[in-house]
Order: sequence, then C-alpha cells, then structure tokens
Amino acid sequence: MLRPVVQREGPKPALASGGAEALLFATTQAAEGGPAALLGVDGATLVSRLLGQLESLGVRRAWLVTRPEWRADLEAAAASSALDVRVVAAPAPADDLDRAAELAGPGTGPLLVGNAHVLAHDAAVAGLLADRRPASVALVGPPAGGEATFPVRAAAHRIASAGSPLHRVEGATGSFLGLVKVDAGDRERLAAAAGELSELIRSDEMEEPADAGPGAPALLLVGLVRGGVRVVPRELRELYLAAPDSEASARTGEAELAGRDEDRALLDSAVKASDSPFTTYLVSPYSRYIVRFAARSGLTPNAVSLVAFAVGLAAAASFALGNRAGLVAGALLLQASFTLDCVDGQLARYTRTSTSFGGWLDLVFDRTKEYVVYAGLAIGATRGFDDDVWLLAAAALALLTVRHLADVSWVAGRESAAPPHAVPLDRPGDGAPGRRGGTMARWPGWVGRVNEIVRLPIGERFALVSLTAAVASPRTTFVALLVWGGVGGAYAQAVRIVQSTAAGSRVLRALAR
Repeated sequence: MLRPVVQREGPKPALASGGAEALLFATTQAAEGGPAALLGVDGATLVSRLLGQLESLGVRRAWLVTRPEWRADLEAAAASSALDVRVVAAPAPADDLDRAAELAGPGTGPLLVGNAHVLAHDAAVAGLLADRRPASVALVGPPAGGEATFPVRAAAHRIASAGSPLHRVEGATGSFLGLVKVDAGDRERLAAAAGELSELIRSDEMEEPADAGPGAPALLLVGLVRGGVRVVPRELRELYLAAPDSEASARTGEAELAGRDEDRALLDSAVKASDSPFTTYLVSPYSRYIVRFAARSGLTPNAVSLVAFAVGLAAAASFALGNRAGLVAGALLLQASFTLDCVDGQLARYTRTSTSFGGWLDLVFDRTKEYVVYAGLAIGATRGFDDDVWLLAAAALALLTVRHLADVSWVAGRESAAPPHAVPLDRPGDGAPGRRGGTMARWPGWVGRVNEIVRLPIGERFALVSLTAAVASPRTTFVALLVWGGVGGAYAQAVRIVQSTAAGSRVLRALAR
C-alpha cells in the first residue's frame, strides 16, 4: 500500500473564470480491456480523479466522449461527481470529431479539451486553466517518443505545427501532453476545425485510424493550428503528468505522483527554464525561498515589483552620495533590487496570478530604475570624485534604449511574420506519423551560456554595474557598459540577421544538435 507523502503548504489552486467547461475523451482502451479512464488510482478511477480536480478549479460542466459499449460504465463512474457530467457515445474516431464539433461551439467560457485518463498534479491542470494570456494554451513537455506522444513545434511564442495519429512534425521542439485550454473566442473555430477534420477523415484523402486512442485532442490541436488560431505552449516543467493505459502503468504513475512534493515542484517550475547564467546560478537558487515566504505572507507580485523599484531608487541615491561607502551600499542595494525583480515574476508563476498589467509594470520599473541608477552614478562621480561622466552616462542610456527598442521590435516582428503556416506545415505522415521527436530549439550547454553572457542581459548588466562601481569608479562602470553593451548589441543583431535567412537557420539548428 502506498504511503501518502506530506505535502508542504502551497498556494491555493486558481479557479477557472468565465464558466469554464471540459470536453474529455475516454476513448483509449486499457491493456486489460475497457477504457483506460476507469483504471484505478488513489482509491478512485482516473476519470473520477480528474473530474474532482476540475470541480475544485471552478469548471461547471464536462462532457465525456466514449465508445458505446463503455458508456454505462463511464456514467456510473461520473455519477459521484458534483459536476454536470454528460457522457456521449462515439462509435469511431471520426465520430469523436463530430461530437467535438457539436459540443465545442456553444459556450461563453474557456473549454478544456483533453484525454480522460490523465494523472496529474493539481497545479498542472490549475496552471493551464488559470493562464490569463489572451490565447488558447496547450500543455507541453520536452520532445519524447511513444504511442501516446505527439510532437509540436513552437516558433515566435506560439505552436506553429502539431502532430497527431495522422500528422507528423519535423524539427519538433516539444510534445503535446493531451490537454489544451481553448479560449472562449476560439471555440467556434475549434468546432469548425473538428467538422472539417471529420469530413477529411471520412473522405478518400486520408485513411481513418482504426483507433485514435489518445489522439482526439491532438487532432483538434492540429485543427486549431491549421485554422490560424494562436495557441501558445505552456511547459509542464517539474510538475507531474502521465496517461496510464494499463494497470501496471497506473500503479507506477500513482507511486511517482505520491513520491513528489507538489509544492516543491511548483516552486521549482516558477523559476524560468531558460535564463541568463548570472540569474540561473547566483539568484534563482535562493530567490525561490523568498517566493515561498512572499506567497505565505500574502504579498502580490505587483507589491514585490513596487518594493524592488523602491530598493532600486535607494541604490541610485547611495551612488549619488559620491563616496566609497555610498558606492558599495549602492552595489549591494542594486543586487537586492534585482533579486526582488526575479521574485515578482516567480511569485506570479507560483501563485498563477500573472497578468499583462503586471508584466508591463515590471518592465516600466526595470527601465526607469536603470536610468535613475545611471543618473545616480553620474551625480556621485561629479560630487565626490570631481569627474564629469555625464556624456558617458548619456551614451550608456542611449545604447540601452536602442538595444531595448531593437529587442522589442525583433519579438514583435517575429510574431507578426510567423503565423502557423509561415513555417513548413505538419502533414500526413510518412512512416510513423505523429511520433517523431526532435531537438529543443535552444542553444546547447555551454554554447547557450556564452551566448547569453555576450548579450549582456539585465542580470549580468546589474552585476557589472555593482562590481565596477564598488571596486573602481563610476567612469569605469560607464566605459565597461559601453564596451560590453556595444559588443553584445552588435552580436545580437548579427545573430538575428543570420536567423532571418534560411541558410543561417540551418547553421543554427546544426549547432543546436
């Protein structure tokens, strides 16, 4: 018998907003026969456990699509749920899509589409439903193979290509984990895509799979992507999710889930998967514990952003004193401010309270604080060191502004120029469709670390300011910023030019391997 693991107290799961509904597919057959959704875990069945999670997250209605011979068993399993659960029969995979077309369209809230035999941390499902980005959101993990795994390729902060039992993906960057939250505004387009896919499968153009298994949500994701819907990937990170299809895999999944501290996994997942080396190695190892303290103290991410800004202003005031003690104090305060800058974003992810306003506020505070710090250094140099560095300070401010505008323009340009069909489409598969992995679209190992350091991101930039100001002088600080910042800016633009060409993209993909 499994012994339960005592979980640390974490943030309460966010509730779904706007009358969220769920469309779940109990169509995968277990190895022992019958639906995998009825496999036993934790004293219940997979489907009843998932319905309980959805109920606690504010979902008000759920549909279960299953095979006719399993309908009575699924109705019995769903009878204990407080949700309004309706079990719908679908004889074949094409009928799954017909049911999706009928059920997905009506409704004013988001729709969670997924497999009914999912075994996951509460936080994994809650994070998907609580995601406030104005787009549909799919849960993804690293590239993987297997019968229940379908690859996706992400580009420009959206899923550009998706695999299914009938589609393959080249150059996959991740795997679809069988759950996608369809934004309320995209439900009609999902219904239309489901109808088109059903017609396509029934036509002579595409052979209907004998059993789509866990592939119905993947097929619907393909339909969304091909229909031009913006679907953004949400990474599972350290949280747990599995889709058991046998009694043995259900027992294994139950043991693995019980053996993981969900709050610790959520806390670790709040730290960015890819960040600058300074932040990754010298800030994140301890900032997560500040995040836990802030969450338990009831602090909001915006409140932490405000405190970080105030500490940054105190750093600028210390620099302006014009003496060695002031420079050292300013250096320490600037590092404290940067740590809090990391904490506010991590707190937002940990408590699932990220908002567009919070992101904007953090960005404004960061830029303003950096400008004021430069001004404080220039004032201190004039007052205490009789050194007029205002021209250097103005040049550093101008360089920072130009680089920031270039960064924003590059991101905006990629998003506008990369709709789903601007990259090679997923297409009916050759060989083993829908199960090909790929390499992550990130720089590998030390190459990625060097790439980040050369660009002089904000963590390394603040570290450079603190170190040179504390041990040398404001003039040294500005010279270092201009030299390293200029080289980093030129390097970043060169990489972007290479990325913008087909040949350059092939070179970068080769390096990534």
